[in-house]
Amino acid sequence: MSNSEDNVRDSLIRLHRAPEMVPPKSWMPRVYLYSDEINGAGFAGSAFSSSDCIVVQGASRGWIIDAESGIMLSDRKDDAAGIDTVGLAKHTPDGWTAELVVEPDDWDIAVLVAPGVSLFAGAFPGWDVVTKIKSFHTLRAWGFSPSGNTLVLLAPGMVWSYWRSRE
Repeated sequence: MSNSEDNVRDSLIRLHRAPEMVPPKSWMPRVYLYSDEINGAGFAGSAFSSSDCIVVQGASRGWIIDAESGIMLSDRKDDAAGIDTVGLAKHTPDGWTAELVVEPDDWDIAVLVAPGVSLFAGAFPGWDVVTKIKSFHTLRAWGFSPSGNTLVLLAPGMVWSYWRSRE
């Protein structure tokens, strides 16, 4: 096995064994939703109308989260299916990265990586710049709003969002 393959394998083993962690202090938890209605059809996206928002869809209900503040704006009992959405960004303008590592046992690991760091380019960079946010069976979406201020994680039946101020 080459040195780079060893580095990747080492990083995967560390991520698998590590507990879930609290995000860095600059990322504050904002929204936690639990609903049986957030199901396999669930989708997270951003940008509807002229606003910068995150849209979470369920079978007969939708939620809208302000991407600048991370605060829930609406709990739409009539569904959010009519709102056009786009995918979540995997990088912020200032370099944060949302990695999704799929494990062989069908568990997904959502990882937040600090600017200037590559998770798999060399030796494991360390827990001061890598944060294992969640490990969950079948994560649906994981990424940032276009501004890079809100981070969203969507799993069957659950949604988490984190917000940061760059002032």
